[in-house]
Amino acid sequence: MAKSLYIFVDDSNLVGLCRQKNKNLDWIRLRDFIVDSSEGDDLKEMIIYVGMPPMIGSLTEKREGKERYAHWLRSQGFLVVTHNGSPTPPDTFTANVDILMALSCFEISTRNQPDVVVLVTSDGDFAPLPLFLRNYGIKTELAAMESAVGTSLKDSVNQMIDLEPFIDSLDELN
Repeated sequence: MAKSLYIFVDDSNLVGLCRQKNKNLDWIRLRDFIVDSSEGDDLKEMIIYVGMPPMIGSLTEKREGKERYAHWLRSQGFLVVTHNGSPTPPDTFTANVDILMALSCFEISTRNQPDVVVLVTSDGDFAPLPLFLRNYGIKTELAAMESAVGTSLKDSVNQMIDLEPFIDSLDELN
């Protein structure tokens, strides 16, 4: 019997890991890798949480680029949730999607009761979330570079999917 699966992705965290390794993220391959590695096999949705620069000054161009990026992700069949950020000097922004992703994941998961939820992040702030989901009988997996994950997050999930071999196989950034 097929096991239903939801994947929740912290875009900034994952893209940052890929950049640190000078790799170009391939979203389609990532989805396939996670589905193949997970105990869930009937993917209901892959939801990507993207922080957006505010539409001010020099950040306007970055905002337009992020809008094109989010549009491309949607055109590939991903559900994209954007969150407007706030400017921080000099010419950068912060768009903390952690709370939005955690609340959304909890709400969607407890309402739809999938067999498996995969969190794609190495951010230790998410450590309580798998414990809450497990209390609802939902198997929770973490997809991240195992070497970048703290003990509290690793210990809170049922299973770890190490993304390091996947990331290492990606094309180099141009």
